Amino acid sequence: MRENTGKVVLVGAGPGDTGLLTLKGEKYIKQADCLVYDRLSSPEFLSMAKAGCELIYVGKENHKHVMKQDAINELLYEKSKYHELVVEILMYLEEAERKLSTWQIEMWR
Repeated sequence: MRENTGKVVLVGAGPGDTGLLTLKGEKYIKQADCLVYDRLSSPEFLSMAKAGCELIYVGKENHKHVMKQDAINELLYEKSKYHELVVEILMYLEEAERKLSTWQIEMWR
């Protein structure tokens, strides 16, 4: 376990077209030590991950979630204890907004 927690970055990947990914988003995916993704993530995004990057599938199929959102948030935090850079690929703006709202609520409890 690391002495300090690493960095967790949420990368918005829009509709999944790698041509629409920002340069900064691509940089984070390529540098990630741990990459968290769901069923909507393009295989092209996953192929950008460096060798040795831990890939974690969290599902999110309609009514068939592998992990609930609270568990995903906890996973990101736990992985940041062991990795310098943890990245979650988010496919839609609404998904990112929900996650940020959840985190903001948790931070102020």
